[in-house]
Amino acid sequence: MALALTVGLAAALWDVRTRTIPNALTYSAVLVGLAIGLWPDVGPSVSASLLGLAIGFLPALLLFSMGSVGGGDVKLLAALGALLGSPRIVEVLLLSLVAGGALALCLVVWRGRLSALLREAWLWLAHAGRIRSEDPAADLRFPFALAAFFGVVWAWAAPHSGWSVSL
Repeated sequence: MALALTVGLAAALWDVRTRTIPNALTYSAVLVGLAIGLWPDVGPSVSASLLGLAIGFLPALLLFSMGSVGGGDVKLLAALGALLGSPRIVEVLLLSLVAGGALALCLVVWRGRLSALLREAWLWLAHAGRIRSEDPAADLRFPFALAAFFGVVWAWAAPHSGWSVSL
């Protein structure tokens, strides 16, 4: 978990500053995650790391195809999956999505767009999803690596705080 926290923090800081996540960080994290699996009792097994990589990659790829995250975010979530293995990456993914939603809501409120967002949502619901504005979230984008980092921190802190996330 310490490696995932470190990679998550580095990616979040880099993403906040440059809106990119370096390939060197994500690819090396994948390799380290898989290599750790070669030593018993050090981390997840190689098979758990490979499964974690796939579990981190596939939902992120879906989000990427919808324009919700960038390519670096996809590689980051895959790398976190390789480091954490399965099923831990599932917990981190879910918590990252919750953190991302909270960050997005904070950004909406901060930028004074809450009423516009609620109006858009109401119109969309009233017309069964047929109405879609050009890109209502264009000015509400944020570095998702920050949400991923919060997801890793949350997953790490949960058992230490007396409550845990059960799937």
